[in-house]
Amino acid sequence: MHAPSNYAYLARLEEEVRSADDICGIVIRPGIEYGPLPGASPVSYWYSLAGRLGKGTYIEPGTNCWSAVHRADLAELYCLVLRQARPGMLVHAASETFSMRELANAIHCSMGLTGSAVGIPYAEALKLTRAAPSLCRSTAISGAMAQRELGWRPAGTSLLDEVRGSDRSS
Repeated sequence: MHAPSNYAYLARLEEEVRSADDICGIVIRPGIEYGPLPGASPVSYWYSLAGRLGKGTYIEPGTNCWSAVHRADLAELYCLVLRQARPGMLVHAASETFSMRELANAIHCSMGLTGSAVGIPYAEALKLTRAAPSLCRSTAISGAMAQRELGWRPAGTSLLDEVRGSDRSS
């Protein structure tokens, strides 16, 4: 796990949970959660940037990737984990992975604009948002093990499809 310094404690906490003798410790690492329930999302930073610039925007080169999971699919995975997971398991909850360029294009589309999203240099992004370092991270994970070992079958609409069909909901 390559967590930012302000999240470095997570690796230690996960290991403590997974190796505990007195509980059946299991760790679930979800991707970005989205769906009908309210809640903050890192995608809102991208909407804010797009709103300020009047077009879908990514920080160049836009190839960093994030993973996401629909909240209903995540709830289903929690139920499967409670019934089937082995002590000490680490389960990634992600049903899709996409680049920031793909997300910017989806936001651009949701704004009713033609053409494609645009990239901006990192230095410019830093002037526009303090979140720029986080927005440039890759946080891609795979839910393949959960599908293979627990029978998890994510069925929710993809985050990119939700963004394309929405007007600022994520």
